[in-house]
Amino acid sequence: MIISHKHKFIFIKTAKTAGSSIEIALSKICGSRDIITYKEKESLGDLSKSIRQNVNIPFKYYSKKDWRKLLRERTRKQFKGHDSALSISQNIDDHIWNNYYKFCFERNPYDKFISWYYWCGGPNRFGTMKNFIQSGIAGDVKGKSLYCIDDKIVVDEIYKFEDIDSALSNLREVCSITDEIKMPKKKFKGVQRKDQRHYSEVLGDYEKEWITKNYSFELEQFNYEF
Repeated sequence: MIISHKHKFIFIKTAKTAGSSIEIALSKICGSRDIITYKEKESLGDLSKSIRQNVNIPFKYYSKKDWRKLLRERTRKQFKGHDSALSISQNIDDHIWNNYYKFCFERNPYDKFISWYYWCGGPNRFGTMKNFIQSGIAGDVKGKSLYCIDDKIVVDEIYKFEDIDSALSNLREVCSITDEIKMPKKKFKGVQRKDQRHYSEVLGDYEKEWITKNYSFELEQFNYEF
């Protein structure tokens, strides 16, 4: 997640949409006051230099519960990588939330499901994708719940994962960013999707029906089809 005061945008990081790579790319154009939640990953080589900054949430946004936790655990409340729109809006000034350009990415649910399956352990942990669904973990991938409040989309733009390059180009135009936004070339080790076949060749009827039912909002909202 990034809140850029320099360029006046808020990037909400959804799961399995190249969120970490996008956060790294955007961090290169951010200023010293901007909030960046990305944590260091050795697998990204030089790009893994510490870019996490300004993540402590100001005390003025603390609830009574937050103060009790601070006194009990002696740790500050912080912005997190996959903070939701609701959480972010509650921990920044209204004029920032209302005026900054808010955006995120979404991905074809059928393809996203397979990526999430491998990220969570894949065949080694679950065996089949049907077992993955029945474990309950398949539905935990973060997306709609991050960019919606009460099932209503509250960001200015939801770009498609499949169109990252054009999305970043549009972001530069909307936010008047003169610097080039370069995606890192390296990928995270140990979590890549191993089966690179098209999802239509991988998913069976059981998985297809489950995804169609549980991700009907995304399928309809973004015109995704099987």
